[in-house]
Order: sequence, then C-alpha cells, then structure tokens
Amino acid sequence: MDVQITGIIDFVANSQVGENGYAFLIDSNNRMISCLNKVL
Repeated sequence: MDVQITGIIDFVANSQVGENGYAFLIDSNNRMISCLNKVL
C-alpha cells in the first residue's frame, strides 16, 4: 500500500502529551520515523 505519510509525520512531530511529553512514530521494525527531536 502506498501512503502519503507527510501529514502523519507533521502531526506526530507537533503533538504534545501532557505538559512535558511528546509523541513519536515507529515502524514495525522499531525504527524511529518521526519525533519532536529532528536531530534523531
């Protein structure tokens, strides 16, 4: 399946969980796809 993922990545990168947390996205192989820290 071909999916445009840029919207999901932007959503995850700009999400905050609680006061100090943040969301991240990993694939089925536990590789980081998107997170707040762009350096990773």
